[in-house]
Amino acid sequence: MSTAAKISTLFSRCYWHLTEYFLPDHVAGKPEATNQARMFLLSHFLGPCFGLSAPLALYLLDPTPGFEILVLAASILSFWVFPFPLKWGVSYRKLVMISIAVDWFAIYWACFHFGGAHSPTLIWILIIPVLSVFYIGGDRRMTRDLLLLGAASSLVFMAVYVVFEPPTNDIPTAALKVLGAVSAFAVMCYVSVMAIYYARIFDAGADLEQEVARRKMMTAELQRSLQAADRAASAKSEFLARMSHELRSPLNAIVGYGELLRESCSEDGDRMLDRDLGRILEAGDYLTRLIDRILTLAKIDSGKMRFNPKPHDLAQVIEEVISGERELIETNGNRVTVSVAPETSAVVIDHMYVVQIIASIVKNAAIHTRDGAISIATEATRLGNKDAIKISVSDTGCGIAQDVLPVIFETFLTEREAAAGRYGGTGLALAVTSKLCQAMGGQVTAESVEGEGSTFHVTLPKRTPATPPMQAQALRLPMAA
Repeated sequence: MSTAAKISTLFSRCYWHLTEYFLPDHVAGKPEATNQARMFLLSHFLGPCFGLSAPLALYLLDPTPGFEILVLAASILSFWVFPFPLKWGVSYRKLVMISIAVDWFAIYWACFHFGGAHSPTLIWILIIPVLSVFYIGGDRRMTRDLLLLGAASSLVFMAVYVVFEPPTNDIPTAALKVLGAVSAFAVMCYVSVMAIYYARIFDAGADLEQEVARRKMMTAELQRSLQAADRAASAKSEFLARMSHELRSPLNAIVGYGELLRESCSEDGDRMLDRDLGRILEAGDYLTRLIDRILTLAKIDSGKMRFNPKPHDLAQVIEEVISGERELIETNGNRVTVSVAPETSAVVIDHMYVVQIIASIVKNAAIHTRDGAISIATEATRLGNKDAIKISVSDTGCGIAQDVLPVIFETFLTEREAAAGRYGGTGLALAVTSKLCQAMGGQVTAESVEGEGSTFHVTLPKRTPATPPMQAQALRLPMAA
């Protein structure tokens, strides 16, 4: 790296640290305001460095330098004070107005004392419109105020110039030419540095706009993909619902005729045929339950789920579930204990779906427990800011492996299929249970130790909403937009 490149890099780092220190907090996250503040700081860091060339040249060229050079130097050095009030939160608009006013004063002061209307320092007036453009951006109000300030300053100078005779000085004509050359060179360097920095900011803004446009395109593409996925999911749910209805009609006929044949077979005493018909009816019942679960999933996924909450006694609901699964429980030699906390007895729920949830978990416990115990307990709890009930179903069965436990409530996953292969069934019952709990504004969790047993915790609001919370929120989003 060359020496010039090293100096440039060092200067950039120093300037960056200075501007970061003096940038006010209120411009954070506002690119336009931040760029204006950076331009303001740069002009006030560098301005005195270039501006002091004029009073320094006057001091060296004037045989009898006086207080007017000291006033000019002090007004130029005052620009180094401006970054501090900017950092302290003083209004940017006020600081710009004061800064430009000081510029007008310094330029007209030098003109009045050194050459009048022919002063070689008059060229410094060129920096005012340049700085104004850098400072104000597209602020029309500030543009108007700066124009009025410039007009007022010029009128005051002309009035003073006409009323009061400019003081004479003994600076030689050749020295004034040198002063003009120094001023022109300093102005050119100052404006060039500001223009280069402004160009860098403009390029950075253009790059940022391109990046924003690219991200907008990506966002639009993502939205289209999400819409396509939503349409595919809706089509899938619609297909499942239609196919389930189409399958249910012939299946009901098969089950109905099977029951008629079994009654006739029982009257004839044909035990072998009765056993075969029993298997057919058992398979038909299993398929009916499976179709019901698919229909429930389709309703939830398509946003057509509705609940019919009514007051119920939770103890009676649990007793109803146990009565429905008693045959399976007793067949496997299990015993059941129930403990319902008094404060959880009165609930407002959709009876059919809550029975389905509890029955699914009790059935799962009865299937995987042999000659063991199944316990059902309830307790009051909270879900967010709502009163809720927790129903815990524990068993002393075979338990669930830790690698399978995280996915037992998932639908149509490879790991879930592996779990179904190890524990029987399709694994869809627990997935539907989890979806139903979520649709009611609740949740279901499980904990298990392989070989010792499992515990499922169903947490539901004490009052089931008529519409699933997530579904209601989705329905409100378009209106909010």
